[in-house]
Amino acid sequence: MAAGQLVPLPAGEVSSFEGRSPAGEELPVEDGARYGAPSRRVRFADGTRAFEWAHLGHRISEPASGTTELALEFRDRHYTLAVTLHYRVHDDTDVIERWSVLRNTGQQPIALLRADSASWTLPPRDDYRIGHVTGQWSAEGLLHREPVSHGETVLTSRRGITSHHANPWLTLDAGDATEDRGEVWSAALAWSGSWRLVVQRTPDGRTSCTGGAGHDAAELPLGPGEEHATPRFAVLYTDRGFGAASRAWPRTSWPMRFRTRTRYAPC
Repeated sequence: MAAGQLVPLPAGEVSSFEGRSPAGEELPVEDGARYGAPSRRVRFADGTRAFEWAHLGHRISEPASGTTELALEFRDRHYTLAVTLHYRVHDDTDVIERWSVLRNTGQQPIALLRADSASWTLPPRDDYRIGHVTGQWSAEGLLHREPVSHGETVLTSRRGITSHHANPWLTLDAGDATEDRGEVWSAALAWSGSWRLVVQRTPDGRTSCTGGAGHDAAELPLGPGEEHATPRFAVLYTDRGFGAASRAWPRTSWPMRFRTRTRYAPC
């Protein structure tokens, strides 16, 4: 798949009643006329909840042999919250890792109400289908696959531990993928506590997925000088069907690379 296919389509004329689409933004926030599920929700000391991005710059590094990382740096235009979006690729795998680091650079406390690791926007297709697993005792890892409905599809676990009941993993395909052909996007959150993944399909047919640790009920205080690093949220693409996707993950060393340090409390 060419990188140009990931570029959002030019926005047409939109009614003022529609607001901003939740699909297409790199990391949607709770601000203005946004009506989709936000990836980032904050509350500043004076009660303000809107976050306004201001781009500071970027860094490209090679933290390990065969690994390249891009860091995009932002800050709020009015408050002392800095956010760095991280992207990492490896020579030996098609897996793309994403996570973010939030820093309180001021003297007033900041409450993180939602701190997703990443949001992925898929290229336009006529239809999408979601796959995920659930389970119970003696019936672990049952695969479910159904069309992505308009609105929000929420996959979640509040158990606070990794278990066979649910897994922070999903697949999205163009609706016609088989075991050995068709486009498949698979995503995994490297986190063993409570989590939430939200797949959104907009009225104009766009599809996106945002995910991270914890739930809306969890509030993480970020004191002066403190920072919070989210878990990694990774995605893998193939145009050779579900079989190729399932074989690609264990063939890579990606699962062994994670050493995530976070203060997000299970809830």
